Amino acid sequence: MRLPILFVLVIFLLISCTHDSNTKSLQYIMAKRNSGFIDTVYMDIIDRQTTDSSNIIKYKVKRDIYSPYEGDYNLPNKIDTTSNAMVRFVCEKTIPFEDKQYRILKYQFDDPKSDDEESLYFYSPEFGIILFHFGTHRNSLRLIHTGDEQKDKIIYFLTDQMENDFNMTKEWK
Repeated sequence: MRLPILFVLVIFLLISCTHDSNTKSLQYIMAKRNSGFIDTVYMDIIDRQTTDSSNIIKYKVKRDIYSPYEGDYNLPNKIDTTSNAMVRFVCEKTIPFEDKQYRILKYQFDDPKSDDEESLYFYSPEFGIILFHFGTHRNSLRLIHTGDEQKDKIIYFLTDQMENDFNMTKEWK
């Protein structure tokens, strides 16, 4: 009688240990263009919500260091090109890739915590923030690894399209 109970207990423990949580681990590459400095930033999406008015994503940096990228991103769903809000949704672009259309939403941040204070963030409803772009020093933080090879291929294509589109990454509107 003990053996079947022990067997069920072990199976239960194995299942509970492999349970997929809502946490998604991501790897970004940081490039500081003026100095040539390159680093890797590991972050988790620990919470994600969509409401009628915004997309909310909470990022946690995996190291015990201060990072301006860690925290809550409340990304509005309504285009706003005129207000003085800290976060403004300024435009969007649809990019075709392998028979699917991907929406990329461009946000302008005027955030004193960020690298240059004024930043552009590119959000994909499927993947989260795929590119952080900082204007003054031309630095960027680009999503490169999600743990899913097919998603990584799509993200590489989308971020490449963004970085090579002058209207999206260079214009502050």
